[in-house]
Amino acid sequence: LGAGILWVREQFRLPAEEISAAMFTGRAALCRLAFRNAARNPRRSSLTVGLMAAAVFLLGAVSVFRLPTPGPTPQTNDGTGGVLLWVETTLPIFYDLAEPEGRANLAGWTKIHEQTFQNAGAKLFSIRIRIGDDASCRNLYRPAQPRILGLPKELIHRPAFAWGQTLAQTPEEKNNPWLLLERTLPPDEDGTPVIPAVLDADTATYALKVGLGQDVEIPTDEGVRVRFRIVGLLRRSIFQGDLLVSEGQFVRLFPREQGYRLFLTAADRPAQPAELAQVWRQALGEYGVRTQTTRERLAEFFAVQNTYLAAFQSLGGLGLLLGVLGLGVVQVRNVVERRRELALLSAVGFSPRRLGAMILWETWLLLAWGLGCGAAAAAMAVWPHWVGGQRTLPWTLLGAGLTLVWAIGSLAGLAAVRAAVRTPLVEVLRTE
Repeated sequence: LGAGILWVREQFRLPAEEISAAMFTGRAALCRLAFRNAARNPRRSSLTVGLMAAAVFLLGAVSVFRLPTPGPTPQTNDGTGGVLLWVETTLPIFYDLAEPEGRANLAGWTKIHEQTFQNAGAKLFSIRIRIGDDASCRNLYRPAQPRILGLPKELIHRPAFAWGQTLAQTPEEKNNPWLLLERTLPPDEDGTPVIPAVLDADTATYALKVGLGQDVEIPTDEGVRVRFRIVGLLRRSIFQGDLLVSEGQFVRLFPREQGYRLFLTAADRPAQPAELAQVWRQALGEYGVRTQTTRERLAEFFAVQNTYLAAFQSLGGLGLLLGVLGLGVVQVRNVVERRRELALLSAVGFSPRRLGAMILWETWLLLAWGLGCGAAAAAMAVWPHWVGGQRTLPWTLLGAGLTLVWAIGSLAGLAAVRAAVRTPLVEVLRTE
């Protein structure tokens, strides 16, 4: 960005080129004259270009990190993992609701509820929970012991979710990194047991400050220290803030945590989330149930990051507004300072329309260099993230913003054109 602004300033300082007869005709001659007029005051023009370029750079570089809300239909390869509903209870349930026999043992579960789930092709996953600190982006403090979830085999053997880095080695593990949770890892040199675990990438990076292959040490119910080795990182998933292990390891390490408290609901056929959520609320009302669509859950996580980004985007938008308004002020001031020159051009045959076009081309030149320098620097900054597929770029929003800036800048140029056209020719020439 700095190099681009310095390059623009250097262009304004270059000596004028030799003039030939061919340069006096056509639109190219008018553009060339507009460029030389912009170079009359290199510092002023460079400052205007630099202010717009810095604002465009900030908007573009920040916008790439804005997280879009997932679509209404869960996909197995995104952060929802194809799961439609997140159902959590306050009290544990000692039946595996993933099985029809377990659901039949619930007092509030009726044949109508079962038929509703069958019609939707619902697939349930019962998950055990060990209470811990909230390690998601909604917690302002650094968590000491994150919440631990014990995932059933049905979920582990189901390839789903968006993955970042993993320690997968075999083709099976690369196709389904969840299988890494079934690895048997040798204890450390000091005899501390090591358990494979999976984290959301944002939780690992910002909340727990660990990376792939590093350990999170948490005591068991008996006070024995256990190291959970991170073997895989999920990317923007519904499990943000949770440490994920296999159900077998969970039962062995935390035998006091009885029953299930989290139930994930996936639907093979189109289903209304509200209808399935109503079934859960009716059947598990006495257990303190809370239902939430996975889309809503991800939107809550994304809102935290997007709110911070919105603050920076507001600053960039304010800077861009100041740059455009400054462009208008600079152009009007240039016209006032060049009244005698414009009057002389009018006297020797330049029509008001041609003078207005020359001033408008000068405005467009400064706009193009400001937007171009900022956009090029922003593209270079976000290129690695975009190529890696880690972020999405809001092309529509950025395109609409730049178009609006161009339109406002053109209006500022028209204000300068109006000031030039209304210049009293005879009175100005008398002082020439």
